[in-house]
Formats: sequence, structure tokens, C-alpha cells
Amino acid sequence: SGTWSRQLFAPWDKPLEYRVEYLLKSGTTLEKDWTKTDGPTQNVLVTRPNVDVLDLTLIPAGRWTDVVQAVLSIRYADGNYQRDAQFNFKTADEFKKWAVLLLNAAKRKFEYRILATFKNGDTQETAWLSREGDQALPVIVEGPPRLEVKVTGAVLDYASTPLAKIDLEYKDPQGTGDVQSLSLQKPDDVVLWSVPIRKDGPRSYRYKATYFPVEGNPVERDWEVTETELIVVP
Repeated sequence: SGTWSRQLFAPWDKPLEYRVEYLLKSGTTLEKDWTKTDGPTQNVLVTRPNVDVLDLTLIPAGRWTDVVQAVLSIRYADGNYQRDAQFNFKTADEFKKWAVLLLNAAKRKFEYRILATFKNGDTQETAWLSREGDQALPVIVEGPPRLEVKVTGAVLDYASTPLAKIDLEYKDPQGTGDVQSLSLQKPDDVVLWSVPIRKDGPRSYRYKATYFPVEGNPVERDWEVTETELIVVP
């Protein structure tokens, strides 16, 4: 509360005009229009500001295996009233929030941009993208191209064959290659084979299975060439 006084040299019979200016915790200044009382009064009630807020939850999405850092830039503009922020993400389990005071509740459109850097030195930057309203905003990172293959032995008879070995081989004549051996020993074993590849590089690879039965010698199948992303070892 506060007191304002002024000396008058005539009877007070006119309304009082006043204007309220709010300084919010966010640093924003909110000015209201001039208001006139109904008549002479010695009390002016200052109410809480009637404001609206744009609320965003920022959620990493996409493939973060090779990410060093992703920077999310957000901006909001309503005429001369502008707000912006930057958020850094280094892992896929970081969740953050951004809230901006709205002078006009009907104007809820904002823009954002994502700049990501990767372990191999590559960078990816989006254009400014537009969305509107309160929401969970996915911070989508594509990452450098990879060949990712899941290998499972869910249908194997582990009672008679307690171990199966899978050999995988990837070759790119203009790039790098990779060789990997995986073991399956129980029905719920699921192994991921992930290989970085060129943007326009081949996605075909070859694999072979070797079975180690309880009785007898190991059984080795022929190499098989494929592009499938899921190998179910028979």
C-alpha cells in the first residue's frame, strides 16, 4: 500500500485518474491503460495483473548416440514485445521448460531452431520452425547416418543349442567397414549392431550364423547378404 496526496483549493468533486505499472519477476514491465474512478474516492484498489503465459516443455527426441551437444533457440514476438532463450542439451534424458508472459493471450505462435554437433565433427542446423500454443516441443536430432541392425534368437531351441554366434560384416568401397561377432544364449537376448555410414553409402551387409549344439560339432550356415534391420536367427 501507499499514500498519494495533493493539496486542493476547492471542494473535491471529480473522479481520480490513475495508471498501474507492474514489474514482474520475469523482468517484464506491464503497463495498464489510464483508468478513471466513478467519482471522488480516497482508496484505489490495485489488483493482481491479468496475464497469460505460454508454457513449453522441451523434450529431446531422435537419435542421440553421437551427439556432443544440441542448442535449442526459441523466440517469441508480439510487435515490439520480444522474448528469446537458448537451451543446451547433452543427453536424451534432459527435460527443460520455458515460459513467456503474453501481453495478448490470442498470440501464441513462437519459432525455434536446433543446432546439433556430433562426435565426428559434423553439425546439423534446422531453419527457423514455427509452432503455436502450449505443448511438449520435441528437440529432434537426426544424427549422422548409421546402419542399425537388431539381432534376436527368440525362436532358437536353446535346450538343444545353448549358444549361437552371429558374424556380421559391412563394407563400403568408398568409406569404412565394420566386422562384429555377437552371441545369443537365451530367448530374450536382443543385440544391437550399429555402424556409422556415409550419407549415400550402401546399406547392405552380410551375416552368417554358427550353432553350437549340446551334442555334435558346430554347424555353420552360409553368408547371407541383406539390408534388413532385424535378424531373427532361425
